[in-house]
Amino acid sequence: MIYGFFSGAFVSLPPASVASVTPDMSRYGARFGMSATCNGLGLLAGPPIAGAIIGKRDDYLGASIFAGLVVVAASIFMGISRILILREANRKSKESS
Repeated sequence: MIYGFFSGAFVSLPPASVASVTPDMSRYGARFGMSATCNGLGLLAGPPIAGAIIGKRDDYLGASIFAGLVVVAASIFMGISRILILREANRKSKESS
């Protein structure tokens, strides 16, 4: 039930996040494609890594911590990109005025 409640965010938020850091929407498709490629690499590598962690520890705590840390790291990188985009926009608006 908890997974069902939160899984919608993993589906709906990435396109919105990419759109929020894309000032020129003509480049949205390319940026979302790069984002989907990175997600695909994570989806390809994540289950074997989690399986190896579960096999070593013989419980799901390590895999849960791994998954949580990956989500936190992704959120931090998205936040950093947002800050850099806003700085660039502020710099450009100061130059044009």
